[in-house]
Amino acid sequence: FLATCSGVLTVHWLNQLKWDSGDFLLARFGTHRDFGLFTDDQANYSNAFWWYVWEVPIFILMGAAGGLMGATFIALNMRLTHWRQRYIPTSSGNRRLVEVLVVVLVTCIVCFSATAASPCSPLPPLLARYRANATNTTLPDVIDPQNRYEYDERTLADIEDFYPQWMCAEGMYSTHGQLFLSPLSHTLKYLIHLGEVAKTQEDEGVHTFHVGSLLSFLLLIFGLMTWTYGVGAPTGLFVPTLAVGAAFGQLVGRGVMYLAERDHLSENIDLHTYAVVGAAAMLGGTTRMTISITLLVMETTGAMELIIPLMLTIFTAKLVGDRFGHGIYDAHIVIRGTPFLEEHDETGFPIADKLQTGE
Repeated sequence: FLATCSGVLTVHWLNQLKWDSGDFLLARFGTHRDFGLFTDDQANYSNAFWWYVWEVPIFILMGAAGGLMGATFIALNMRLTHWRQRYIPTSSGNRRLVEVLVVVLVTCIVCFSATAASPCSPLPPLLARYRANATNTTLPDVIDPQNRYEYDERTLADIEDFYPQWMCAEGMYSTHGQLFLSPLSHTLKYLIHLGEVAKTQEDEGVHTFHVGSLLSFLLLIFGLMTWTYGVGAPTGLFVPTLAVGAAFGQLVGRGVMYLAERDHLSENIDLHTYAVVGAAAMLGGTTRMTISITLLVMETTGAMELIIPLMLTIFTAKLVGDRFGHGIYDAHIVIRGTPFLEEHDETGFPIADKLQTGE
């Protein structure tokens, strides 16, 4: 994990070893953006996020909601884990294999069913116009540099992958398919970054995800994530949690945008900022980590400008989530009875330090 703030992660141990951590804090090991649609050596404008001071209370409330969502996920998953331990024990390889196959089958059915029930929306104007005039030309050759569409040196065929037609008519795309037909890591990229480049007046708002699609994605993936975590196969938690949180953030951003437009506010609400903050809130409420989650979200999305909102959101998510119990990892350690050595309490001291000669 090549992170600009990699030195921060070593401060704890450097302090224990009495080393000077200043050089490590100033070191730059590179930037790694796992969830960017393109890299910063191709486009430096990809990391443009903005926020206003009056949005800080909203971010804090999002952190509280993330803590509640994380606590709900943990509570449901713990019930399911207890059931697994009773009826699908680790000693029964066949039962665990069958459960994995059932989970895969149900996941495919849910995603395809949601896509089949999807409404259709028109393609973005620039994409639709140049799609009719070019076969597979690279975008800079067919689009004015002042109105550059998306993702730099990408072809029209590549851009069309972001807007799957599925069963829609020509010139339309499936709004649910945009989220459910793509790999989860790609969906996360779309929720965070899709549309952050095209800011021309002609394209204003064309990348806004359908509210029904976001809500369906949030509920269905949350349920599948709760069921999948703990099955007898290698499964991850970070990407599903980030994707669910990003959808939640997009929904909150849409609500704030609606209220701003209703009250005729001049501020331009950035939905990508809300997607990043929502992802951090959900991940923080689930894992109850702090500094590592802040760095992970900030570095993998390129959202350097959001360090303060991320810190406040994740701290609030942990504060609220801890009121209901342990994080997901600590909860599984307890329920599985895994031997675990607690962290050394640095405030304590050996009793021998208080003994006097002759005692």
